Amino acid sequence: MVTLGVFFGLLLCVIAAIVWKVGRRGSGPTENIEGLRIEQERRSAADSARHSFNAIAQHDTLPTRGDSHRDKR
Repeated sequence: MVTLGVFFGLLLCVIAAIVWKVGRRGSGPTENIEGLRIEQERRSAADSARHSFNAIAQHDTLPTRGDSHRDKR
């Protein structure tokens, strides 16, 4: 029973450390231009993926027209 208590105590400590670490991280905007460009490219890629991989886009085209291999750079 003591082993189980120690296990759950350590598990709670690990969870608390992760929550503290994630909460302490800043989520502010990127300050340099390179980081802004990377964020913009990722945002654009996510937007493109949302539009090209929805159910209507996938089931309303020929099998090869909806494939993602055409959009790779």
